[in-house]
Amino acid sequence: MSNKFDITKLEKLNHPGRLEDINPEYIWTSIEAKNRKTIADIGAGTGLFDKEFSRLSPESKIIALDISPTMIEWMNANVIPSFPNINTMLMAESQIPLADASVDVAIMINLHHELSDEIALLKECYRILASGGKIAICDWKKKETPKGPPLEIRFEPEEVKAQLISVGFKNIRIFDELKNNWLVTGQK
Repeated sequence: MSNKFDITKLEKLNHPGRLEDINPEYIWTSIEAKNRKTIADIGAGTGLFDKEFSRLSPESKIIALDISPTMIEWMNANVIPSFPNINTMLMAESQIPLADASVDVAIMINLHHELSDEIALLKECYRILASGGKIAICDWKKKETPKGPPLEIRFEPEEVKAQLISVGFKNIRIFDELKNNWLVTGQK
């Protein structure tokens, strides 16, 4: 069984309740994203959060990356026409097609539990981040929640903190105020 999101349930990603569960402004504030010029959203899905990040920072360039051509096509048809500062890009799970040190912020929302090699992707995030750049990983708490993936594929935030440290990130912070999710941030 794959841990990947079932793209036939794509519309589920656009449910406005997701923005109530994980307020984009909460993430934005936690990573002090203001004045960050280039943001990479890894595993962007339908770009729901990117639209909100665009509203929070219309002068930023937002790169919405996903491994699914279906998601990229959907964003190109439904998001990009109204949000010119969002660009889409197809990626492989452990390969981000961006230059070294080209991004100020890397964000992953409800993606970590889907990865087959977390360390490989975190190394890629480290590579693409500029010096002082921030990473934000938000995922499901490892407890019973009304929705979300099976418990056995979820992570504790301390596990993600250890993974970030192992690839060189520093100033790791864990935020646990969200009802069903945690947020872990770090800096290159």
